[in-house]
Amino acid sequence: MRSLALRRPAAAAAAARVLCGPVRSPGPESARGPRWWAVAVALMLAAAVACGRSPSESSGGPEHISPAIGAPVAAGDAAATGDHGSTADSPASRTSSSSSFSPFSPSAPSSSRFRADAFFLPDDDLLGFVEIPAGTFVMGSDPAVDGLAYDNERWDTARAQGTVYLPAFYIGRYEVTVAQLAAFVEATGHRVDPRALQAPADHPVAWISWPDTLAYGRWLEATLGEWPQTPAPLKQALDDGWRIGLPSEAEWEKAARGTDGRVYPWGNEPRPERANYRAAGATPVGSFDCPECAFGLSDMSGNLWELTRSLYRPYPYDPGDDTEDLLADALWVMRGGHFADLENNVRAAVRGGVDPGARRPFIGFRVAISPFPANAQESVSFPTPDGGVVYADAYGEGDRSVVLAHGGRFTKESWAEQAPALAEAGFRVLAIDFRGRGRSRGGSGAGSSDDVHLDVLAAVRYLREQGATSVAVVGASFGGGAAAQAAVEASPGEIDRLVLLAHSSIEEPERMQGAKLFITARDDAYFSGRPRLTDIRDQYERAPGPKELVVLEGSAHAQFLFGTDQGERLLAEITRFLLTPL
Repeated sequence: MRSLALRRPAAAAAAARVLCGPVRSPGPESARGPRWWAVAVALMLAAAVACGRSPSESSGGPEHISPAIGAPVAAGDAAATGDHGSTADSPASRTSSSSSFSPFSPSAPSSSRFRADAFFLPDDDLLGFVEIPAGTFVMGSDPAVDGLAYDNERWDTARAQGTVYLPAFYIGRYEVTVAQLAAFVEATGHRVDPRALQAPADHPVAWISWPDTLAYGRWLEATLGEWPQTPAPLKQALDDGWRIGLPSEAEWEKAARGTDGRVYPWGNEPRPERANYRAAGATPVGSFDCPECAFGLSDMSGNLWELTRSLYRPYPYDPGDDTEDLLADALWVMRGGHFADLENNVRAAVRGGVDPGARRPFIGFRVAISPFPANAQESVSFPTPDGGVVYADAYGEGDRSVVLAHGGRFTKESWAEQAPALAEAGFRVLAIDFRGRGRSRGGSGAGSSDDVHLDVLAAVRYLREQGATSVAVVGASFGGGAAAQAAVEASPGEIDRLVLLAHSSIEEPERMQGAKLFITARDDAYFSGRPRLTDIRDQYERAPGPKELVVLEGSAHAQFLFGTDQGERLLAEITRFLLTPL
């Protein structure tokens, strides 16, 4: 059963007015249904956020877990800033290209346990990664063994626990640290909440969102894939197509408890000397020695809750859920509990739910290197409204879809790096060839570039016919102009979001439908030398909201930005916009 999280500022504020006093138990479970419990839990947490405290600071218990639901819920940052992001992520502030992170320098010493010359990863043979061997393990909780077990840890009505097979994978010995995130921020310009970089360098990083973790994992994967000093086993795994990112909840639980079904990482009884819980704050990673822990990992109990790539859904666990699309109202599993929790929330099987936009002082992450299922590419074709045909490459699965419309100097193959990344984020992605490129062609008598918007409309309608519940279009330069015109001529509701990457201007931007993200480089210029930013700002000002303008540094035009030092940030901005609930 999915828990519910409040996302509207007004709802959180109303809950705060009622609940900012001592939080009390909502009453006997027998008197109320599961949905009532879920709403009550969400109200308590929203009130805690609106009151300016973490759930653990209320008097009703560490995370106010409902016995009927059994899942802590962390809502998005709605109480202060809308559904996603800090105030630095508001549309008004995003018209500036300045990064919104603190002046923390990753060159500052963090600990002798970490290598300053290796992106502040741990100083051991595998850079802090630990191999978890292939095989089965027991997942979930048996109340007969674990009296603290919650209902959402039970496998099904007939079985308390299940047996899950996992292939071999690697997982970080420690949670990702402030120094490691700062190295990523310095290398890419990715913007994070300023609070994420204010703790000591060897502390676990908090105040991060799900898209932040996605961006960090992709950067680390690319970096270690090219770095000449990457340990041979890790290099081989990456060469074989393994991915760096969040672990699934099954990977996390196996790494935490091993194969014997123990309640805590060290055994069946709580031991406060083995982990940071019942405490006032986070500690440096690896501060608690745990020789009994199955794989020698640190902080799998307490310190910070850890994000996973698994959707929060009822058991039995289905590995297919880990590759499904990121729904706007989805919750994602977080594991391990945090520093202020009691024994019940730091057990290896505890499952919490978190909004992808939530940034909290008690939520962090660690990364894994996994044989993540590749998003298969397939070729498709479909007719255009004027009788032509468009050919496209399709990636990924899901009912949220994205059309990629290339620039004038490119073809659909130019999206070969970005399309899989968006598919990994949960989208069905369609990279099209415009008429005149590849095998795509217009209808009889067609040939004018004025008709290319019909190719975009054809792609949008094809995806809708295939069952897409929402469709976004990302268009670059010439393709951006086609996307913009398609958003003018589309039927209401056909195009939900529009990303215009240094797009060609259209005559009536006032008529564009859907939420819009305009992106350009500050010094991008026409052949005449006149800056494109002037025209982009004009189109932005005339377009209806909701809308954002992001100005990146440099002079590269449209898709060429992906090949610069702004490429990581560009993809992160696009991913963030596509994932942000409307």
